Order: sequence, then C-alpha cells, then structure tokens
Amino acid sequence: MLQIPGNSIALREISQRDITRLENVLAQRVKGIDEILAEPYDTIYVSFLGAGLAQAAAELVYWPLRQLSERNIRLVSGEEILYHTLPYHDEHSLVILFGEPGTENLVAKTATTVRLTGNNLVSFTAPLPATLSQYLPEHRVEISEEPISIAFIVAAAKLVTILVDKYGGIKIRRNRVRDEYNNIAQIYDDLLEKYSQTLSNITSKLRRENTTITIYSSPTLMPASHIFEWCLSLEKYTPRVYNLSAILSHILISNSNQQSNNIALFLLTDVETDILREAKFKLTFLQRQSIETIELIMHTDPLTAPLYASLILIKACTELRKTRK
Repeated sequence: MLQIPGNSIALREISQRDITRLENVLAQRVKGIDEILAEPYDTIYVSFLGAGLAQAAAELVYWPLRQLSERNIRLVSGEEILYHTLPYHDEHSLVILFGEPGTENLVAKTATTVRLTGNNLVSFTAPLPATLSQYLPEHRVEISEEPISIAFIVAAAKLVTILVDKYGGIKIRRNRVRDEYNNIAQIYDDLLEKYSQTLSNITSKLRRENTTITIYSSPTLMPASHIFEWCLSLEKYTPRVYNLSAILSHILISNSNQQSNNIALFLLTDVETDILREAKFKLTFLQRQSIETIELIMHTDPLTAPLYASLILIKACTELRKTRK
C-alpha cells in the first residue's frame, strides 16, 4: 500500500478547538476564490483525483449544490475531465477539483487541460512542489493542515457556504446549509455525544479478529462512505462501498459458509429507511446469519447529513487507531 504523506497523524484525536482552528484558517483561504465564481458558466464540474479522500470532499460539495441550485452541476472524476469531457464540449465551464496526496502530477495535467480548453479551474490540494504548482491557476486552495481527513472535509464545507450563496435557489434551505456548514465546531461535541452508541457499536465490532466490512450508503451519504473507506484503509482494512440498494442483491448471493465476521454498515437518513427495512426483513430468512448489521441513520436534513456523518466516521477511525497501535 502506498504511504500517504502525513499518515502517522492523519487520524489523530481531534478536539473542538482543532475544528475551530481549521474552520478559521480554511474559511479565509476559501474566500480567495470568490471572484472566479461570479463568471457565467454553462456547467459546473465538481471533480476529484484519488482513492477516497478527494471523492468525499467533492461529493460533500456536490450534493448541496445539486439539491439547491438550478445550475447544471455535475460530479465527475478528474480522469473524466482530463480525457473525456472538456476536450469534446464547446462550453465555458468551471471545474472544482479536489486532488489528494499522490495525485500531484495529474492535478497539474488537469489544470493544463482546463486552461487550454478555455475553462476555469479552482483546485483544492495539498501543497505541490514548485515544479508543478506553476501549472495551477491563481485561484487555488492549498491544504497543509493536519489531520488531513478533517482538513479536506472542512475546506469542502467552507466552499459549500460560498457556492450556495452564489448558486443556491431556495432561500430558507440555503440559509440553513450556510449557517450549519459555517459553525461546525459548535455542534461537534454534541454530535459525537448524540451518536456515541453507534460509534461504540462500529468500533467494537471492527476490533474483532478476521472482520470484514461492507458499506451500503444512500446517495447523499456517499461522502461519509468514502471518507470512512479512506480512513479504514490506513488501518489495513479493505472495505467496499456500494449503493444502499445493493444489499438486496448481495443477500441472494450471500455465502453462508464464510468464517469471517461480516459487517454491513448502513448509512442513510430518515427518508431512506424503507430500503433498510426490506433488507433486514430478507436477512432473517438466511439459513445462517452471516451478516451483522450496523445502522448509522442521520436524523438531520439530508443537506447537512453528509457533513455530520463524515465527522462521526472519522471519529470512529481515530478510536480504532487507539487500540491498533
């Protein structure tokens, strides 16, 4: 497995004071891109390069925009931008690119493609070496703060507060998103306390020997799924992420002779519980209960649920690290 820069402290214990510090620093940094957002765009592409951290941040930005804005908002991989999208579309677009450590060369290459096709780019990356940073646009946000998992999520949240003001439609919901994404530290301790039982359930099951985990997520909670996948990979787990409905297919092909502890983690909001109810009902008919289920059901607005679920699951990983050193 590739070693990720900052790996040793990527999942260290995080306090409310840490969150406050990150919010203050990254909010100021993100404000610097405000000018480029004022231009008229045919399409806004939210994209990512990497194994899960960047995808989580990109999806965290995408979903509030997708639900609040009438603009043409698309979520695509950085590879799509680089090879298959901009070279074949005659449009003036804004590309918002999250690139995690290890993707520096591709970030620079994507920046060149965006520029040569007459489009605009805003990049969110770890600091790049001088040989590569010269290819990046003026409007960019470098994320050097640790822990990197929280820093990327907070940076994405601060970008959301700006974008929903620029492109959001429904005023009441827009204001709610802006207010909550602007005050992460204020709710952090209460959030962890509210979901402490679920946190304990997740970590206690993952600490067992020979445990595998599969994550089934609703669309809006995919950011939390991918950040959890990324964090767990640092702890040598090999999780898989699927859409929530995939469990209904997987039940039919479940291997009842497996000897490992198979955990299915369901991530969803209150409005999506019908799929979970059907899955749990069908699981009762298996000859051997080979799948244990854990539910993280967010009792919040679907627009803010991905942010809160991401914070909860990063906390789960920091708890796991304490016992795996």
